[in-house]
Amino acid sequence: MTTWLYEQGIARFLTLKGEKMGKKRSLIWVYVALAILMFIPLYTEKPYDPRQTSDVIKSLLMKVTDPYAAFAPIFHIGTIALVILMILLKEKSSRIFTGYFGINFLVIAFVNSIGTTEKYGRVVMTSTLILCLIVGDRDIQAQDNRRFQRRAAV
Repeated sequence: MTTWLYEQGIARFLTLKGEKMGKKRSLIWVYVALAILMFIPLYTEKPYDPRQTSDVIKSLLMKVTDPYAAFAPIFHIGTIALVILMILLKEKSSRIFTGYFGINFLVIAFVNSIGTTEKYGRVVMTSTLILCLIVGDRDIQAQDNRRFQRRAAV
């Protein structure tokens, strides 16, 4: 059993000291916070039975994507173009890649999680909104950190 733990790197994780251990522990708390965010209830204009949560989500997602269906090809073509760019330019295109997906997640956060349905009125999927905003913000911050590191290296 001890050999297996060592081979999996768990023993190394437990013996980390200083800054690395602090980063790993803070990352664990981020995951715990994200897991807790998944349990935030939906906000609806009209009250609903919590057992109908999946119905509320289904009705919201059926409504919110319709007005933005015309923009779907643009995002799909952009994603394919960025994958091709990553294959061709590799490291040079990483800033564009993270920036694109950061903006993409910010758009998804507002488009897919806020809408109006006939049965429930105004609906906000709070957990999805918060999670997509966090992921989009993290991508944009990663892009800014790379830009800062490149300037510092020069």
